[in-house]
Amino acid sequence: MCLFIETIRIDHGRVCNLSRHNRRLNDTRAHFWPESTPLQLSDYLHSICETGICKAGIVKARVVYGEKGIEDISYSPYAMRHVHSLALMQADHIDYTYKSAGREPLNRLFALRGACDDILIVKQGLLTDTSIANIALSDGTHWYTPAHPLLKGTRRAALLEEGILQEKDIRPEDLPSFSTARLFNAMIDWGELELPVRNIIVVPLLVHIVEMYLQRLHRYIYFVHRYGQRNNQQYQRQTEDIGRKQMETDIDKEHADHAQQQAADTRHLHGTRQVEPLPQVGNLRRLHRRRVLHVLFLQGAHQLGIGQETVGIASIISDMPKTARRGG
Repeated sequence: MCLFIETIRIDHGRVCNLSRHNRRLNDTRAHFWPESTPLQLSDYLHSICETGICKAGIVKARVVYGEKGIEDISYSPYAMRHVHSLALMQADHIDYTYKSAGREPLNRLFALRGACDDILIVKQGLLTDTSIANIALSDGTHWYTPAHPLLKGTRRAALLEEGILQEKDIRPEDLPSFSTARLFNAMIDWGELELPVRNIIVVPLLVHIVEMYLQRLHRYIYFVHRYGQRNNQQYQRQTEDIGRKQMETDIDKEHADHAQQQAADTRHLHGTRQVEPLPQVGNLRRLHRRRVLHVLFLQGAHQLGIGQETVGIASIISDMPKTARRGG
């Protein structure tokens, strides 16, 4: 299921920029699920002061949502991660237009940062964002932010509306004309995180080759997992069919061997001593009648009070009166 997130700053119990978070949430839902109804985040965010979390000062509320609505809301004290250097990273096919819970492409690029604290992504020859924030560059007079960011952040929208920022296409070769960079997002306020532009470092070409290799390897692993699993199921079914047929063959062979062994044993017994042959089919009815008479005699013995002992036909007849023996 496709899930998205909103990360909201709560400053001593005050929810910051809630209207823009609410607008982005509903715009995302309308894009992916046009029939969805608008939501109001204010109906879901609890009073932080009532929970006691407001003592932490700055609190991060992480709202997870999807087609069915709000899936989860979690709160945690926020501590900003300091960034002193950025690795310039080329990634022409990356897409993070919507704030998705799945950040695997960004995480893979972040893992290639080397000794730097974060990355600055270049897409189609233009600067975009870091792995966690929008960026702005100052030439000493104005602040400019890339016109085509990976994600149009809520704080970025507010700074543009207030006139603090101007949008501009910025290329890596333009960096020497700027002196200072600032990172900002929903949790990092304007001016809280700043570094000199000289700390934006170009990553060697070899790293880009490794990144491309990792992307292809990831696709290959996905392909092998998806289609290999299907082939494995087919192989398993074929193996089960072969095993079942082999088992049936083994059982038939075992039965044949057992029958041959019984026949050999019977021949051996007939050759060493007298063995009463098995009754023929025509004698089965007579044998059945004999067993029925035996049972009737046992019942009669029980009625005569002799049933507590093992009784045979001869003992029953010997205990009967002589008149009964003659049938009269």
